[in-house]
Amino acid sequence: MDADTENLMVKYYNDGLSYQLIAEKMPPFTKNMIISRVDKLRRAGKVAKRKSTRGNVNELTRVQKRREVVNSSFIALNAWRNKELPRMDIDRVYTKLDNAVQYMSLKRKMCQFPYEDDEWCGHSVAEGSPYCQVHHKECYRGIKK
Repeated sequence: MDADTENLMVKYYNDGLSYQLIAEKMPPFTKNMIISRVDKLRRAGKVAKRKSTRGNVNELTRVQKRREVVNSSFIALNAWRNKELPRMDIDRVYTKLDNAVQYMSLKRKMCQFPYEDDEWCGHSVAEGSPYCQVHHKECYRGIKK
């Protein structure tokens, strides 16, 4: 390798190009040839060792951003628990049908819609649903616009 080619390779290396890109810019040389030549030059003291890019500032900022997201999630959760934010409408009034059954007497083909005080609907289920027709319509009604 002549001095001009070596200087060009060192310039590319110092500019921060990867070994693969240096090899692509210098066609007769492969990536492994570039690696070994830079290593020899480094041992001879002609090329300074590159700083590692692992654990760089971008990685730290990614971790810090993730921590900020987690912290904001906890803040929102605590605000919701303390009723500082509006809760979802979970206290909707559902139709309570007669024939309520206890959990232990609930069978597979019976409506599994829960009432308070450990009671369940118990009517026969609709096709492809764990609920009867009335409760299926109430549970799966779309969002009203």
